[in-house]
Amino acid sequence: ATAPVDVANLMAQMSEMFALFAAEKALRFDIAIAADVPGVLMLDEIKLRRVLINLIGNAIKFTERGAVHVSVGADAGMLVVLVEDSGPGIKDADRERIFEPYERSDTQADGSGLGLAIVARLMKQMHGQIAWLQRQSRGSAFEIRLPLVPVVDDIRQALRSGDVDVLVCDDDRDITDLLSMQLRRAGVSVRVCDSQQTVLARIAEKAPDIIVLDARLGDMAGTDIAQQLRKHGNMLPLLLFSSVSAENGRQMALASGCNDFLAKPVSANVLLERIEHILQVAARRGSNA
Repeated sequence: ATAPVDVANLMAQMSEMFALFAAEKALRFDIAIAADVPGVLMLDEIKLRRVLINLIGNAIKFTERGAVHVSVGADAGMLVVLVEDSGPGIKDADRERIFEPYERSDTQADGSGLGLAIVARLMKQMHGQIAWLQRQSRGSAFEIRLPLVPVVDDIRQALRSGDVDVLVCDDDRDITDLLSMQLRRAGVSVRVCDSQQTVLARIAEKAPDIIVLDARLGDMAGTDIAQQLRKHGNMLPLLLFSSVSAENGRQMALASGCNDFLAKPVSANVLLERIEHILQVAARRGSNA
């Protein structure tokens, strides 16, 4: 079951748990948390702890010299944990089967081979993903991704204290200027963009917590942008807005992968309430997963 989890505290426990093990092997071991990772998230701490213990423990176990590095970040609405080591790595022939029961690399002589299969199963139960990443240098890198869900009770306060990043996308400069000014007066952190290219550029700079997307951005439909994001696994909350009727607009929004729809003209108060609602629904879904 999910519950509020202090991410920094959990990673500090991992550091304390494995520091001696790494020191006994004269390995450099560190954990870094990016500044954009929320302090408290809705997570299944028991399952996540098992995943981290398995991945970090294996990294130290099979690394004889060098380092093990763990980084925690946020990307496209996901919590991302990367565990890297300078160990023997995984042979090409083994890479397709490493998440299957009783499969392990030939370089890993010990163990039952169940570890990564269990990790993969736990990640699936948490609606997350795990992947082995190709590296040019020696060693292995495993990345896990989990939905980045804020604590429901904190959403309203976070939204009005600038801790929630809202990206407003419309090719009408008057609309973006007006909405961003009104939202900022309410304490909301707002960025703006006016085209497909700038939407993708803003996301690449820093993934927002929610995107307010006009149904038409220049020569490209906002619904096409939404479908493109969903196709590439980006599950950021999306709120579509347009001058079409609410009924038709909502059908259009949901069909393209957006979370909800608002009909223009949009007031800042209504937009703020709808943003809060979408984030709360996302948080409740995460807490019930």
